[in-house]
Amino acid sequence: MLREPRAETSDDRMAGAKQPQLLRQKLLDILEPHLPGIEVQVGRSQRWRRMTVTFRHQKFAPLLPEQRFQALLKMIPSGLYETDLRGAVWLELAPGETEQDLIQARRSEDVAGAEAKIARKLRRVGFFEALEEALGESPIEACGGDFAFSRKVLSDKGIAGDEQRDACLVFIRRGAYCDCEALLAAAPALTRLSDKK
Repeated sequence: MLREPRAETSDDRMAGAKQPQLLRQKLLDILEPHLPGIEVQVGRSQRWRRMTVTFRHQKFAPLLPEQRFQALLKMIPSGLYETDLRGAVWLELAPGETEQDLIQARRSEDVAGAEAKIARKLRRVGFFEALEEALGESPIEACGGDFAFSRKVLSDKGIAGDEQRDACLVFIRRGAYCDCEALLAAAPALTRLSDKK
């Protein structure tokens, strides 16, 4: 998950020196049980001037780029990340997406200036109350690890398209990558933010 190339570091050179096919197989062994049919490519990219790992799976389609990265990071053991993946560029693609599509996608940093405005709108339409009701008594158990409930509630409240995407990006800015985190972590901070004039 990276937008523009940066200067190569010694960590990058170390990561690029790993055997691509061995690393690819390790990643497949780890990810396949969670994401059957995932495609993994490991190689050195001329564009990025470092090792690039491309992951492609249909479950990435409804996820924002930062959600995709976090989902994979939770599945990959930290030891493997530290020894083989630190300094590598990760590209998490849905079928039919290109590297350029991912690079151009909006990120949470892109909504920083609109965060307070979005927080006020979420509060005005009663978003968090409706999300709490939708998730029920056990938000963590009901959560599917994405924003499916949030997107449904936003749609029900008349928030769709780019506006809906930006609301989800605001949740990510507050450290929430799924519905239960939006309710339990982002809601208090965004409610406080919406109180500010």
